[in-house]
Amino acid sequence: MSPMVTCEICKQKIESKKALLCSRCKKYFEFDCTGYSEKLYLLKDIDSRKKWMCKICKENSKPSHTEPSFVTTRKKPFTPEIAKKNSPVVTQTPIQSTPKNTSCHSEDSHVLTLHNISLDNSPSMSDQLLSRSMYCTVTDAIDVQELKETINGLQLELASTQKELENYILENNALRDQNSKLLKENNVLKTLCQSPIQDNSIIKSTKKKSKPYTQLTKVSLLSPSSSPTQRQSLITDDQLNLQRQIT
Repeated sequence: MSPMVTCEICKQKIESKKALLCSRCKKYFEFDCTGYSEKLYLLKDIDSRKKWMCKICKENSKPSHTEPSFVTTRKKPFTPEIAKKNSPVVTQTPIQSTPKNTSCHSEDSHVLTLHNISLDNSPSMSDQLLSRSMYCTVTDAIDVQELKETINGLQLELASTQKELENYILENNALRDQNSKLLKENNVLKTLCQSPIQDNSIIKSTKKKSKPYTQLTKVSLLSPSSSPTQRQSLITDDQLNLQRQIT
């Protein structure tokens, strides 16, 4: 367990690992009291951690003079020479600097100096902004990684569904081929059933069925009351019919 230290601002006991140590005054400060992000502090290397200073030490370490470090200079306006044929010569006179221009230079430098001083006097604000940006950047990176993983998973699912669809298409094509073959066989059977061979067979069967009736009629005709000539003619007719059937 890390030793307990006292925060210089809130005077509360905290662990040394969870506190900021000033490299100049050697005092401990809590992250919430200084407004410094703990995640940003952990992202720094050991050398930058050792060089950290509190707000008071930063203000004391700055130079006292407020001379402008950066002075803006304005460029002279560019006036191209106008020289044409058969035109009077135009002479240029140098533009004299007016007190107004000098005052503008001094005002610009003064504004820049104040801006630099305001930035130097608010290190905690810049640290907070930096910490927020770093925090958002880390979360964005995590979100991007999650999105990549989900996209990879969806791509795998899409590939598997495409393979299943191809298998279903092949199976459907095979069933269609089989169905077409069965339809062809059915049509062939229909044509065979409707052919004239069947009609001939039906006629033969009807003839066979009608034979007993003819025989009965013949037998009925051969009664005792019939004459011998009639009997002889019927017998000859039967013989001729039998010969025709044999041949």
